[in-house]
Amino acid sequence: MPNDRFYGKENIQSRLSIANEAINVLKQLIDRPESELLNNPINIFALKGALIIVLQALLDLGNYLIALKEMGVPSSYEDILDILGSNRALSNDDRDKMKKLLKIREKLLHSSESISIKNLIEIVKENLDLFKGVLDAIRSQIIGIQE
Repeated sequence: MPNDRFYGKENIQSRLSIANEAINVLKQLIDRPESELLNNPINIFALKGALIIVLQALLDLGNYLIALKEMGVPSSYEDILDILGSNRALSNDDRDKMKKLLKIREKLLHSSESISIKNLIEIVKENLDLFKGVLDAIRSQIIGIQE
């Protein structure tokens, strides 16, 4: 069983809730006119922040699921996705898409290389359903085991 201090039910519920809230924020932002996003630094930072939060929450929840089901010990974020894929907790297609998004996450967090806001908006639009699907898949598996 995973470390209850880090992975207690309240922490997992909180991570599920945070991921869901970040997805909702992303949806609200991309539903705005593009000019409103591009010309408002607050919206730009909100878009970047919500994207980072949802990706990190999905990785944390995936790591928890791996520990809960004793699927292995990941040594990197890519390993989390590979283990989830090889154990059919994620489809291979979703795993591959999430791996590409890891690179975006890394650029947003650690790189001086910028990503154009227009590209970021497109990335979010193209992957919003992916985020919801991955969250739902992980949530249902965690809840199924915890009950």
